[in-house]
Amino acid sequence: MQRNIFGLDYKIIKRIFLTIVCLSLSYFIFTNNMAICHDTSFHMYRIQGVVNALQDGQFLPKIYPYANNGFGYATPLFYCDVFVYPFAILFYLGVQLVVSYKIMRCFYICFSVFSIFYTTEKIFENKKIAPYIATLLYTYCNYHLYDVYLRDAFGEYLALAFIPMIVLSIYKVLEKKENSWILMGVSFSALLCSHLLSFAITCIIFLMYII
Repeated sequence: MQRNIFGLDYKIIKRIFLTIVCLSLSYFIFTNNMAICHDTSFHMYRIQGVVNALQDGQFLPKIYPYANNGFGYATPLFYCDVFVYPFAILFYLGVQLVVSYKIMRCFYICFSVFSIFYTTEKIFENKKIAPYIATLLYTYCNYHLYDVYLRDAFGEYLALAFIPMIVLSIYKVLEKKENSWILMGVSFSALLCSHLLSFAITCIIFLMYII
């Protein structure tokens, strides 16, 4: 059995660490209040827009016809709603809109924590401390915290959850010569459905790395 600090098994330490980090970043889910950040109302209405579309018999709509006092808004042309649907369904089933949105934020924030930890754990296989340092630096960096707690830029911090998986797929394909094209395709596709600008920047960096 592999042991680490205080005689605890490595897997136990990993689970405790990930739990603490996730709880510290998603504390808002345990509060009764909802902090309104720069883009909170915009992304909350995306859930409402999906539900309205489902009620009208539309799936993956391109325009929210009831937005902006009935003038409509083509939000889905710029922000794909694929990752919003599970939580829109919660709202559709009767869960309050604020609660559905808080659960969505919490889920993807925690996903980014697991994503960066898993990526660095696979890349630095012989350096057990590397995933812990990378996770702390990645999730508590100013940009990520600014996106989550001030701007509430859902598309951007959702993209940050998939970028580590892209890095892992590139490392496996180009450095380890492994057949990880499925992981690369899925992770790039998920990034495309998260945030278009992040996708474009990542593609440019990937091209520069290849060159």
